[in-house]
Amino acid sequence: NITVEVSFSCGAMSHLRVALLASTAWLSHSSPGHRHGDGWWLPSHSIERTLHWDDESWVVSAASMAMQDRILLMPAVADRLAYLWNRKAIESGDFEVVFTISGTLPSGTQQDGMLAFWLSLDDCLRDYNEKAIVEQALRDKGQDWKAGLKEQGYSMLANKPNFRGLALLFLPFDAARKLRQTIAAVYSDGSKPLPDPLEKILEESRTSVVTSNWLPTGTQAAMASTQVKVRIFPDGSAVVSKRDLGTAHIPGSMWSWAPDGGEVKGTFVLQPDGTLSWKDHINSGKWNLLPGGKLNITLFEANFILRLEGSRAVQEYPEFPTIAVAYLGKDVQDEEPWQQLLSLPSKTLPVPVPPTYVGMTGYSGTKSGMEVNLNFFSTVNRDPHVVGEDGFSIAKSKEWKEALAQEARYVDRATQKEAVQRVALLLAEHVADEELLTQQIRSELMSLDGRVESLSAQAGTYLAATQAWSSEDGQLHAEAIRTHVGKVKTLLTMGKEVHEVALEQASKAALKLKDSSKLFSSGEGSKQKVQSVAQKAQTVKETASAGSSQSQFLFF
Repeated sequence: NITVEVSFSCGAMSHLRVALLASTAWLSHSSPGHRHGDGWWLPSHSIERTLHWDDESWVVSAASMAMQDRILLMPAVADRLAYLWNRKAIESGDFEVVFTISGTLPSGTQQDGMLAFWLSLDDCLRDYNEKAIVEQALRDKGQDWKAGLKEQGYSMLANKPNFRGLALLFLPFDAARKLRQTIAAVYSDGSKPLPDPLEKILEESRTSVVTSNWLPTGTQAAMASTQVKVRIFPDGSAVVSKRDLGTAHIPGSMWSWAPDGGEVKGTFVLQPDGTLSWKDHINSGKWNLLPGGKLNITLFEANFILRLEGSRAVQEYPEFPTIAVAYLGKDVQDEEPWQQLLSLPSKTLPVPVPPTYVGMTGYSGTKSGMEVNLNFFSTVNRDPHVVGEDGFSIAKSKEWKEALAQEARYVDRATQKEAVQRVALLLAEHVADEELLTQQIRSELMSLDGRVESLSAQAGTYLAATQAWSSEDGQLHAEAIRTHVGKVKTLLTMGKEVHEVALEQASKAALKLKDSSKLFSSGEGSKQKVQSVAQKAQTVKETASAGSSQSQFLFF
């Protein structure tokens, strides 16, 4: 339910317009797993884990590739280019971009690779033709991809020399070519082209440079990652920050598990031997680290992959509507603090900040290549006056645009009331359409879930029979059956807490339904419905309670 409070004063319609524009984005993409404070997630400009094959927002080209759990920007192979650009503009002047990268630098001294994050005032994909680039590269004697890029004017690290916007460069060396990881930021208005080669930008006065590791190093480098934040403000200023997401503290640590991202339901400990203890249940699962700052845990035979973010870990897999979050320690903690690297003054970008495009390009190096992975990319709108991107159906409808276009004429209370009623009707129609679609999806998922359960049961039966039968002596071994039943008992016992939560929710729903029925009807039909729901809830509770006893009897 959405409650809109309107104060009929000058500018009231403007505030209502903003609230309703943002409601679709905020309700669909704001959760404890995506904590954004006073902003909301822009889904078309964000990547969580990887991209789907039919994604229409991003262009992945050159040596970049969408893997199962990440975007491989460039492999550890020499002379490879990275290319990732978004097709749509960020329609906000107050936003932030956060991305997580991981990878490895070559061990030798010949390190001349580079990675770049671009915030462009122009659509850099406008003239980009991958087919023509490939054809030109094939005609080139060395079959060099850069030849095809140069033909189209993308000669500056897969971008144009007259680039307009903010460039953030990540290099393994400093201005003196010493092997020290360096981060540089420069704004270009296009009047002065970027230098060739691009690393000469480190020597220019318009560039802000800081020496700081942007790829993890050391023995745990493969499992660690670095998170970078680019914050753009309405006055045209920008701040670049980063934080290192290490993994040395993981073995032996305690985590609080919040299935809905907010309310903690229990704690688990990641034991140094790779086992996992849930509350008082020792060895109730296992865990291991994955490359790119990922934590893989198995709890009661349920598998989760979490993205480490300092003092918390956010669920990436399975992809549920509600995202679970694990917090380091016994209580919910704030996010890991950021280290500010660079600060660009006001009016660095044009004011007001125009629509911008985001992308990442790179070059692995001439002699030995560096590997760079993109594990996470999020764009958050902080401007409450705009949605931040195109693509929301409610904001694209003809009726919706007409209603918002007429906001200027609502000058008195009567016309404002008329406007509120009209907008409320449009919003109600949108919610009804989305609810119908939700019901269809839910029905299909329930059907698919039933088929999967049936297949799982059949597979389990065949597996148990196969394990119990010995081809050597041609006999059925009772020990294998006893072991299988023991596992069933463990699952029923360990899952008791989950069932209790579900039963408690069902009971509360039944009571709420019973109370609400008194408000609209006192007929026998309504009472019978409420009593029926309550009886069903009680039956489910008794059945679940008997499950443990039945498993004990079967085991015996």
